[in-house]
Parts: sequence; C-alpha cells; structure tokens
Amino acid sequence: MGRRPYKRKIAPEMVIEGLHPEGRFWGFFSGRRVYLPDAIPGEWAEVEVTFGGQEFLEGNIIRLLKPHPARQVPFCKHAGVCGGCAFQHISYEYQLTLKKQLLEDAFARKGISTRVLKEVIPSQPDRNYRNRLEFSFSNRRWFYDNEGKVESREERMAVGFSARGLPGRVVDITECHIGGQEAVTLARFARKIAQEEGVAFYDFKTGEGELRSIEVLRNSAGKLQVVVGFAHSPSDAGQRFLNRWISCSPQVGSWYGLVWNNPFKADYPGFVWHLAGDTFLHENYNQLYLRYSLGGFSQANLFLAPSLFRFITEQARIEPGMHAFDLYCGSGVIGLHLAREGAKVIGIEGNPVAVEDAIFNARNNGLNNCTFIQGDVLATFNQAFLATHGSPGVIVLDPPRSGTLKEILKTIISSGVKRVIYVSCNPQALARDLQMLISHFDLEIIQPFDMFPHTPHLETVAVMSRQ
Repeated sequence: MGRRPYKRKIAPEMVIEGLHPEGRFWGFFSGRRVYLPDAIPGEWAEVEVTFGGQEFLEGNIIRLLKPHPARQVPFCKHAGVCGGCAFQHISYEYQLTLKKQLLEDAFARKGISTRVLKEVIPSQPDRNYRNRLEFSFSNRRWFYDNEGKVESREERMAVGFSARGLPGRVVDITECHIGGQEAVTLARFARKIAQEEGVAFYDFKTGEGELRSIEVLRNSAGKLQVVVGFAHSPSDAGQRFLNRWISCSPQVGSWYGLVWNNPFKADYPGFVWHLAGDTFLHENYNQLYLRYSLGGFSQANLFLAPSLFRFITEQARIEPGMHAFDLYCGSGVIGLHLAREGAKVIGIEGNPVAVEDAIFNARNNGLNNCTFIQGDVLATFNQAFLATHGSPGVIVLDPPRSGTLKEILKTIISSGVKRVIYVSCNPQALARDLQMLISHFDLEIIQPFDMFPHTPHLETVAVMSRQ
C-alpha cells in the first residue's frame, strides 16, 4: 500500500536518529519510523505526522527543540519547497560528514570493511557547479501558504522545478545557486516572451498545452546551449516565441528544439531538431578537448570533474601498451585519459550518440590507440570479447545509478585483469557489486567525491587489485 493521508498527530519530542540513503531523515513515533525533511540526526523536534503507509509514516518539523550545531539558514529562497537541494540547511562541512556516513552504512550492510575509505573530496566552489538545469513550464504552479487566492491566469503560470514530493506541481523559480543565475535569467525571459506570444504552458495533469521545458547546458568556459521542449510540434505562436527568444539571446551559442515522446513521462524525446548556432557543446578537461552531443553524458560538476578523471588515471597505473577496457564509456573521457598515458583502450557504450562523440574526441586529440564499440555492455563484454581482445591490465566501469549486472561482474573476474576501478553515484549499488568482486580483488582505496553539493548524492571511486 502506498502513501496515504494519516490522521494528523503530534510527536511532542522526536529525536532525529538517522538519514535514509535517498536523503530523508527519520525518527520514531509510537514504534514506527517517521521520515521527514529538513532535519539533522541528533536534533530534537516537535513533529507533525501527516502521511502513513503500512511500514512507515511521514511528517514535518513544527518546532526545533534542540537544533544541531551544523544547522544553518538556507541560502536559497526556494529551499524547503523546491525539490532540488535537500541539504541546504546543513553546513557544507557537515554535509560531507553525513555523506561519508551514508557510504560507511552501505558498506557495513554488505559486510565490507571501510578501512581504506578516504575523506570526501569537496567541491570547490560548492555553488554554481552544475553544467545542466532543466526547467519545466506549467499552468499549475506551486502556491505558497501566504499567497491567498490567486485569480489571474498569468499568476498561475510557472517556469521552474518540481515542488518537493509533487512532480506535477512546479515552483516558479527566480534564483538557483547550484546551476547559476544566468540559466534562471534565460528561463525567466523565456517565460515572459511565451506569455506575450500567447503560448500555452504545459499541464502535467491533463497533458494539454504546448511549451513544456527548457534545458540550459553550459561548459567550464561559460558557453551555453539551450534545448526547448514542446509537447507537440510548435504552433505559429510557438514559432514566434522561438524566433524572438533566439534573436534576443546572443549569449547562447547553441539552440535545439525537441518534442517530448510521452506527454506525461520525462523519457528522452522522440524528435529533436537544430534551431541555431553550434551543433555541439565543447569542453576542455585536463587539456583534452571534447565535444558533447545532445543526448550524450557528461559529469554534472564542472569544477570537480577534472580531479575525478585525474584520480582515475593515477590509480589505473598505466604502462605503455597496456590494454584497458572502459565499460559504460560514454563520450570516452576516461578512456582518453588512459590512452594519453599509453594504454590501448577499448570502450563499450550503449548510447550511439555518445559513441560517435567518443570516436570524434579520440581523433580530435590525436589518440589513435582507442577503439569505441557501440553495444549493450552485457551483450558485448563476454567470453567471446575476451577471446578476441585478451586480458586487460585495467578495467574501468562507470555504470548507471542502478549499478552493473552479475554476469558482467563474472566476466570481469574471469578476464584475468590486474586492476579494477569502479565509479559509482549510488553507494547502495556500489556496495552490492563490490560484495561479489572482493572475493577476487583487494580493495585498495575508496575515494568519495562530492560532485553534488547540497544534495544527498555522492560519487565514489573504488580501486581494486587482483589478489
């Protein structure tokens, strides 16, 4: 049974006892676990219990009785309502402590020692670090309690991010401190022009409306790319909106349009077209010159990504001529770092757009010791692959958040590889997969990187060597 309204009750003195891996805090009420936002383990609070399920309850803090010393005033006006930054009320230094604890807890549940776990490498800076923000347009914006009744149609319009826990309701955003104010300014300007041209904002409840989203991407040099999302092919009003917005925004170097594949789900769109400017976004990481196509993958943190790639390269211990397999290679950035050190790299990636970028990036950087294969990793990286390409000196894998598959781990073990470097953004999936690998490999280093400040998410690199 899912989440349902609960007869509201007050817990007069709840001790906040822990942090869930997904970023929710919890305490106990009448013997049942209660999840709530905006808390810190160790605090005492008066809590209103508002929702319930068979296994747990949900609530909100009414009054803090004993605040944690690490508590701070959030720096964004939308904190607590916007679903983006769950940790803004916690000092950045203590965020790192909590994230390390989440990693330790995940490993402990799988019986894995954290003796080699290092301190979390912080992001510097810890604000305005994201390379991508996606805004939603909605005709049903989130209303604050003190607004009263809103009659005006215009005042019901929003461009922003989903309200916390309510994906169909959009908070009208006027500032964002993790993706930069330039992106917000662009979004607000688009909102103004769209309303002037009479473009209907999307309705996430009915699927009606035209203008659904904009995505603002940037590189470390500040170059911008904008992707404008429609629920269907642009109307005349939609085309006028596009023409005006593009002509009035010379700071944007690349423009794309898209039509969403499904009116209710945020899956990748079925139709994309180039509107104006450059066709790619370019990046320079550690003197490697890269291109990223729309639909490719790049690390979210512009400032910490180079350090992550350098660390992986150092830990690979490349010797000239060594074979290196780069699984889930994306646009090839890790493999190119290894190739520059003299490795013969074979990368495997399921996304054909990313593979095209990887091949281009290798050629563009004068690295002819790279081969990139487009294919499902499970179907491609198997015993036949090993028979053709031999045993590597190092395997790097950077799978999706869900982790990799048991069959792939078995192939890694049977490959005879000397070193394995596992990159993960999910401590639970990492611990699960390492549980199988550590029967054949010794954990040398577990190095977390805070690629996502002010959120509960964490990037971790686990380095292993053959026993």
